[in-house]
Amino acid sequence: MKKTIRNITLMLAAALVITGCELNDSGGLQMIPPGAVEQAAGADATLKSLAVDNFTISPAFDAETLEYTLVVSKATTSSLTVRAIGPDGAAVTAAINGGSAASVTGPGYSAAVALDDTLDVNDIVASVTSEDALSTNEYHIRVYYLGTSASLSGLDVTLTNGSPGAVSSGLDPSFDPAHLTYAAGISYATTSIDITVSMPEGSGMTATVDGWTALSGSAVPITNLPAAGGSRDITITVTSQDEGTTRDYTLTITKGAAPSTENRLKFLDRAVKVWGVWNDIDNFGPDATEANLAITWVYESSDGGWLFSTISDYRIYMRPKDPSIQGITVNGAACEVVQVDDLDTYRCIVSTDPYSGYNIGLTIVVTAESGDEREYTLTIIN
Repeated sequence: MKKTIRNITLMLAAALVITGCELNDSGGLQMIPPGAVEQAAGADATLKSLAVDNFTISPAFDAETLEYTLVVSKATTSSLTVRAIGPDGAAVTAAINGGSAASVTGPGYSAAVALDDTLDVNDIVASVTSEDALSTNEYHIRVYYLGTSASLSGLDVTLTNGSPGAVSSGLDPSFDPAHLTYAAGISYATTSIDITVSMPEGSGMTATVDGWTALSGSAVPITNLPAAGGSRDITITVTSQDEGTTRDYTLTITKGAAPSTENRLKFLDRAVKVWGVWNDIDNFGPDATEANLAITWVYESSDGGWLFSTISDYRIYMRPKDPSIQGITVNGAACEVVQVDDLDTYRCIVSTDPYSGYNIGLTIVVTAESGDEREYTLTIIN
C-alpha cells in the first residue's frame, strides 16, 4: 500500500511545475488554486432554529413551517427573548406587532421583544433574507394570553368528503387572528363544506361554528349552504377561558352560478373553397324555439354543377363565442376559436375530395356549459 501511494505522489509531483506563486501543469498551462474560485452568494432563506427562552412554541420548529403559537400568562410575562439562527451569510431580524426590526446576530442570536397586553394576540415576526438578497421568509410566533385571549390561531374551509363540487376559491384574505372577516367560494354543486378552527393548545378557549360546538382541529360540516349564485354568512364565535372576552369571525360563503344549458346556434356563416379561393355564401340565424333544426343549404352554380364539384373545403363560422357554450363540433371534429371581425368566433373547416359527390351532410353538435347537447344537420344540395 505504501509503495503505491509513493508512486502516485511521484507522478503528481512530476506533472506539476511551480513557477513563482503560480501553479502550472507540465504543459505550461496555469492551474487555478482551490481557494481562488469565488463562491456564489447563498440563496437560502430558511431558519436553522427558532425558539423563545423559557417557553415552548407550537408546533415544534421545522424550517418549512412559518406559523407558530405560544401561550403565556398576562400577569407574569411582559417581554420575551426570541432566538433565531439563519443560514450562513443571511440577515435575520425580529420585530413585534409591526414595530421596528432588531438585528439578530451572534454570538447569542437573540432579540428581546416587549408584549402589548392591550392586544389579544401579539405577533412576533422573524424575517430572513438570503445572502444574495433574492429570497425572504417570515416566521410568525403569535403570542396568546392564558385564560383571557379569544382569537383563533387558524381557520380553514374544505369540501366535505363525498360532497360534489369544489371549493373554488380559498380563504380570502389569508388567515390572520386579528382579522375578523373572510370570504370563500364554492361551486354550484357543493352540498357540504367542512370548517375547521384552530385554537392555541392550553389557551382554554371554546368556539362555535354556525351555532355548533367546535373542537380545535376538528372539522364542522356545514350543509346549510346558499343557493346557486347566492351568498351566506357563517359566524364563528370564540370565547376566552375566563368568559370575559368573546370574538366573532364572519365567513361569507358564495356559491357559483349553475352552468348554462344554452346550446342554440345564434349565428351561422358559411363559405366554400373553390379552386383554392374561399367564397362566402350566406348567413343564417336558427330559430331559437326549434330543438333540432335541419338546415338546408342550396347552392347552384351557373355552369350546371361543374364549379360546385371542385369544392375542397367547407368553412363554418359561429360567432360571437358564447361563454355559456362549452364547445362545438362538426362531423366529430372540434371547432377552434379564432378572431373574426374582432370577435371570438368558433371556426370549423371540413375538407372533402373534389369531385367526390354533390350532396354533403354536416352534423353540428353544440355543447352547453352544463354538458347538454343540441344537434344540427346542415345538408348541402347541388
